[in-house]
Amino acid sequence: MSALVDEKKIQELEELQKYIGSLGKGLNNKDDNVKGKIIQFYHYLVELLIGDEPLHFTTEFAAISYLGVKYNLSGELLFRLHSFRKTMIKPDNEVEDWEWKSGFYAVCQLLFFCKKENPPAELQEFYIPIQKLKKTPETKTQFIKIEKVLWTGKRTDEGWEALREDEGSSAIVFSAASTDFEENLEALLEMGRANVLLMLKEIEIEASGLWRPKVIIIEPDFILDVTAIASCVQNDY
Repeated sequence: MSALVDEKKIQELEELQKYIGSLGKGLNNKDDNVKGKIIQFYHYLVELLIGDEPLHFTTEFAAISYLGVKYNLSGELLFRLHSFRKTMIKPDNEVEDWEWKSGFYAVCQLLFFCKKENPPAELQEFYIPIQKLKKTPETKTQFIKIEKVLWTGKRTDEGWEALREDEGSSAIVFSAASTDFEENLEALLEMGRANVLLMLKEIEIEASGLWRPKVIIIEPDFILDVTAIASCVQNDY
């Protein structure tokens, strides 16, 4: 099965892959320096996979979301990567060892996925069940003013599935604000444009956990390099 990246990137991924063993050993030995090395490993991999495209992401949330679209990443892998994104910015005293192991597993999973290879068996020791990563919804919350989410394009019996940006990328289900917006989401799905950032506003949360936002805004979360646009403009136009 052919890889998702070109031969040059394959070689760079293989060089990066050589560090997996030492990083895993550092995690098991609770090496104080290994967390910073895993973060460097993650950033190098993300930059490598984004490549030379003229995009400058304003947040890690946007960068991961873009990779989800570009490489058609599974919802589970995206969830794990977004959970690790939250882990990286937490104070050390608020992060459990298993969260770092889960993040390390997710980053390695991304690397092998792009090579179209199965992760080696020794990585399974860092696997954390996804249910452990999910936060239990707070039953007291009945109204949220505004929330940024990643629309996954997956539909349930109640509505559309999305991942919250500010709550550990936990999964929620929301109902479209209107028939028109429902049709817009369907059209995006037909074009293969899932993993889109949405801004939900004035959200009522039912007892079942279903979100009903009054306003839904499709929010681009990247900046296109102006030189890329200028290069397309001809003097005759």
